[in-house]
Order: sequence, then C-alpha cells, then structure tokens
Amino acid sequence: MLMRTNRLVNYFELKASAGTALAFARSNWKEITINDAQRKDFDYYHKMLKASFEQIYNVLKPGRWWTVTFHNTDIKIYNSIIKAVVLAGFDLEKVIYQSPQDPHWNPRAQTYM
Repeated sequence: MLMRTNRLVNYFELKASAGTALAFARSNWKEITINDAQRKDFDYYHKMLKASFEQIYNVLKPGRWWTVTFHNTDIKIYNSIIKAVVLAGFDLEKVIYQSPQDPHWNPRAQTYM
C-alpha cells in the first residue's frame, strides 16, 4: 500500500497509458507537483508554479481575465498558489474559498455520466 503524505495528485503516475491515449508524450518531469520519488519538493513546486503563471501573464492580452481553481486544502499549498499568482504580476479580483461539504467525501465514490 502506498501512503501519500501530501494531497497532490501526480496525474502522470495514475495511469501509464494516459499519455499514449491522449496522444502526447508521457513526461512527468514537467509536471508541477510535490513528489519525493521524483525529487520534487515544495520549493520546486512553488518555483515552477510561479514560472508557469509568469508565462501565462506574458501571453495574456491586456484587459483579459484568467481564472485559477484548485482543490488542495493544505494552507501551505493554498498560500503558495496565491503568492505565485501575485508574484507573476496578476491582480487578484476575488478569492473564494469553498469548504468541502463532507469531510469524509471520497472522490473515487463519485459517479460520472
């Protein structure tokens, strides 16, 4: 059994065939995550998040909007995302926190149509 110490989802590790099925090369070294096995710590996560937000800022046309949404409840990650957005040059209009409705909610139990 693999025990995760953080709540970040390493999407490329979930299914090995995902990259092939979606017709792009599987390249988890570009994934922005915290993962001890990949030697990606919190500092790496924040640095790469900020760099990606800076790239978005540079290509976004003036006067246009960009929405960021995430589902991690760890305050350190939450603050890192907010900080990266601001350091990249964006102005925050609204920050909306939506608490989980059920503390025992299990995403694997959800049905999709």
